[in-house]
Amino acid sequence: MPRDGDLKSDGGSPQSSLDPSPFEEPSHRRHENRAAAYGAVVVVLIAAAVPVHASSWSSAWGLQTIVGVVATILAFAIGALALVGFYSRQRGIYLYIGTGFLGTGVLEAYHALMTSPIVSGYFAQTPAELVDLSAWSWTASRLFLSLFIYVSWLAWRKERWAKGRLQSPERAVYVTASLLTLTILVFFTITLASGAHFPDFFVHRPAEFIPAFFFILGFGGYWNKAAWKEDPFEHWLLIALAISAVTHAVYIPFSSGLYDALYDASGLLKVLSYLAVLVGLLSSVYDTFRREEQVFVQVRRANEALGREVSVRREAERVLQQSEMRLQDFLENANDLIQSTAPDGTILYVNRAWKETLGYTNEQLRGLKIFDVIHPVRREQYAAELGRCLNGDRISNQEVEFLASDLQVVVCSGASNCRMVDGEPVAIQSIYRDVTKQKRAEQQLKTSQANLQALIENTGDVIWSVDKDHRLITFNAAFSLAVEARTGREPKRGDPPELAFRPAAARRFREAYTRALSGERFTQLRETEVNGYTSHYEHFFNPIQEGVGVTGVVIFGKDVTRRIQAEAALVMAKEEAESANRAKSQFLANMSHELRTPLNSVIGFANILLKNKDGTLEERQKGFLERILVNGRHLLGLINEVLDLAKIESGRLEAEVTEVDLEELVNETILQLDGQVRQKDIQLRADVARGINPVETDRGKLKQVIINLVGNAIKFTQEGEVVIRVVASEDGETPKAIAVVDSGIGIPKDRLTAIFEAFQQADSSTSRRFGGTGLGLTISRSICLLLGFDLVVDSIEGEGSTFTILLHAAADRPEDHAKDGSTDEEPAEAEARVAAAVGGNPQRVESPELPSVATVPRDQAQSDSSRQQHEAPPRVLIIDDQDDARVMLSEALEDFGCEILTAASAEEGLDLARERQPHLITLDLHMPGMGGWEALKEIKADPDLSAIPVVVVSVEGGRGSGEFLGAVDMLDKPVEREDLLRVISRNLNAGGNRRILVVDDDADVRAVLDEELTAAGYQVFQAANGLEALRQVERVRPATILLDLLMPVMDGYGFLQRLREHPRNLKIPVIIVTAKDLTLEDRRVLEAASCGILQKGDVIEVKLQEILKGLLSAAKVEMVGSGAPGAS
Repeated sequence: MPRDGDLKSDGGSPQSSLDPSPFEEPSHRRHENRAAAYGAVVVVLIAAAVPVHASSWSSAWGLQTIVGVVATILAFAIGALALVGFYSRQRGIYLYIGTGFLGTGVLEAYHALMTSPIVSGYFAQTPAELVDLSAWSWTASRLFLSLFIYVSWLAWRKERWAKGRLQSPERAVYVTASLLTLTILVFFTITLASGAHFPDFFVHRPAEFIPAFFFILGFGGYWNKAAWKEDPFEHWLLIALAISAVTHAVYIPFSSGLYDALYDASGLLKVLSYLAVLVGLLSSVYDTFRREEQVFVQVRRANEALGREVSVRREAERVLQQSEMRLQDFLENANDLIQSTAPDGTILYVNRAWKETLGYTNEQLRGLKIFDVIHPVRREQYAAELGRCLNGDRISNQEVEFLASDLQVVVCSGASNCRMVDGEPVAIQSIYRDVTKQKRAEQQLKTSQANLQALIENTGDVIWSVDKDHRLITFNAAFSLAVEARTGREPKRGDPPELAFRPAAARRFREAYTRALSGERFTQLRETEVNGYTSHYEHFFNPIQEGVGVTGVVIFGKDVTRRIQAEAALVMAKEEAESANRAKSQFLANMSHELRTPLNSVIGFANILLKNKDGTLEERQKGFLERILVNGRHLLGLINEVLDLAKIESGRLEAEVTEVDLEELVNETILQLDGQVRQKDIQLRADVARGINPVETDRGKLKQVIINLVGNAIKFTQEGEVVIRVVASEDGETPKAIAVVDSGIGIPKDRLTAIFEAFQQADSSTSRRFGGTGLGLTISRSICLLLGFDLVVDSIEGEGSTFTILLHAAADRPEDHAKDGSTDEEPAEAEARVAAAVGGNPQRVESPELPSVATVPRDQAQSDSSRQQHEAPPRVLIIDDQDDARVMLSEALEDFGCEILTAASAEEGLDLARERQPHLITLDLHMPGMGGWEALKEIKADPDLSAIPVVVVSVEGGRGSGEFLGAVDMLDKPVEREDLLRVISRNLNAGGNRRILVVDDDADVRAVLDEELTAAGYQVFQAANGLEALRQVERVRPATILLDLLMPVMDGYGFLQRLREHPRNLKIPVIIVTAKDLTLEDRRVLEAASCGILQKGDVIEVKLQEILKGLLSAAKVEMVGSGAPGAS
């Protein structure tokens, strides 16, 4: 039965002894807010009834069925939750609320069933009967709930008057609720057919005022109970009663029919009232849990406090019991020596550290007095100190010398005091620390300091230190003597820099002191002059670091005069060596010309004699000539190697970086060296993975290294194989290394490093057996380093060697050596830039990479030449100061069917060129008077001569094409006949094409250019757009194209793209002639397509003629190289 705790106060709510949360709202404000909420609910609902009453809203039976089902569920949920609250908290109100809402749930289910179309048809035959059926079933549940809520308040009131002694049995409440539910259910079932709805009255459903009356009574009762001020459940119960009372007083009595606005609003308000009760229950449950938690916390705290008190008492007992044990353990485990002696010196107690340090056992200590273990020298002093202690003094900083059991002296430091009982001394207690090692260290420190002081004083270097105020702290004798020599006075501690140094030096030292006091360590070199003698001192400034920071500076000064003099001598020697090296380089440069000049004659005349035109030479004599030729070429190769080594040593070797296909390069090298392999039982093969990426490097120099390595491998391998292997990285595409592997004689391990040195070979007998100078590997490795690579070797003597070019061994790339700095272009340089852009660079001839023409018969060569040129033989002018060179070139050119003109000087050659207008000029660079450079410039500057191709034939041909701008070809002396004939053929056969294609949509521009170019001797063709220009290119094969960019149909950009798609058009020079303001990106695109650029303007025709004249020879070379021999 209910034991309602809420009956113990006027408010009916349980009073807690717990303090309210600081975050809770003050009670008086909460009361006011809740009361205002009730009024607001009533006012809002009454005000809302007016528009609802006037509304023409009408719904269907489905909405009411849903509302009925929701109301039923809420009623059962509230009833169940209230009964759970009753049995957990024993509050009587929960018993009545629970049973009341369970009964209401039954009646709500009955109402929802009766108003549904499934059942209502059995009980109501007319619309009026259906209205009555709905009204009676609605009123039944609401009347039951209002009565039970009112009864719950009456029961509370009754028990309050009886001061809680009269309590209703739980069974009686359940029976009452069940009977009342059954009674109302039977009564309203019997009266379903009529009497509930009166459509003709102002109040259509007057029976609804009955539940309204009981709801109002319940609201008034619980309001007076005043528990709503604190209890959240009764607060929400009052809100539910207010909603219910307004619903039955204002809404549902005036409903005129089923599913009108008032009817639907009443159903929703009923559900809202149930929700309010549910919220109140949940809030009450939450409040209950919160308060029980607080009570639990307080109980737990009390238990914990009690437990702590018990623990403290137990701990106190344990501490009291173990205090002596802990004290004893502390004394025994202390590292210090602890002793207790009687006033007469008898040893009462010593700890473990005392016994271990002095080496005495308990048996040895029996019968001993403390004076027996004190060193005899210190016994009298120790006895005096104990006497003072017995008189009540505490002895501090006591130093005692004990005699250990092994008679070693142990020095201890500590303190002693006397324990008194009733004023009488009982025991002297002492604690000591072993300081034997410390005393020894102090003695060693003193000795070390004495030695250091002696060292400082006897060194020849000056040493001194200053404090933070720059005043002297310490100094040695050398410093004192130096200061006295400079200033005439001896330094003293505390002297500022002005007293120790001269004024200028004092300022410098103050600056150095300040710098060192900031924590920096540094060195300064100073020059001083004393008595006319200049000395150099190196001063080392070191800050003195202590716990508080930098407190001073110590300075070491060393006389480095001899070192400075030695360095000066070294610099002088270096400069002399560099001068000697420059002299050597100049000597080698001069010797290159002086040595190659006679070799040119030797090799050239040997070639001429070997032709045996008269047929007078015997085979034996031909053999002699062949030996002369072979040895001359060998000597030339040796000179070239020495000169290459000199270039490498002087840093004048340059790299020209291009993209190199390694597979093509390796196969080309194998083909070139195939003749050497055929003479031996050796297989030369390549091992290159398919699809390996190209590498950016100098193709010629990389090929030179590979040829040298393969040539060595062939030379030192008698049988087996030589493999050129390209090793790829992990990705299988990036080349990592190029290895040349042979199965030759191998190299001793102690010579693997020496073979890369100049003039060194693996064995002294190697040069006798196989020949060679020992420069090949030196030059090869130097070239690899120049290219950013490295060359390494791995070899097993008797089995073979592997030379590997590591392609990514160095961070320095060859582009760094090959790039030239760019400069701003002046207007006067425009013509040169255009010519360079469209292909005006000369071509270098390298005989190993070009097909041989030596097999062409003389008659066939002459007939081909005559068919390709004019009826008269081509006229070639040879300019060379050497008679032998002119004779050899003349002999070779006569074989080609040329008319030969010779000149022994540049001046004579220029005059002869102007007079005879040759088809081609060969030019030596080194000549007395006007040199080849000046002659070349004058030829290209002369409008009458600029179109004549010039071939440079000189010992400097190998210096690179970039230095011979204006020449169309270059040949190295001594000149090979095949190379000479190839150059002459190429340049003479390409000389007849003077066709110019003008592409511009402006007819006037085309007419002006046609007039100017025709007058200059060119054959002009025209096109109005890019599409027409492509047809003209296929038809006439022009030597040069003048192109506008902005045109209809196909503009200049489209034309360029289509033109360069065909390989045979790649070398046709294109000059952009446009009025468009070109951006930097436009220029990059056009220059990438090998185009020169000219802006349209007043002098375009003049510039164009000058450019075409300078471009003529270059255009010839480009056309031949592009594979268009028939373009002339």
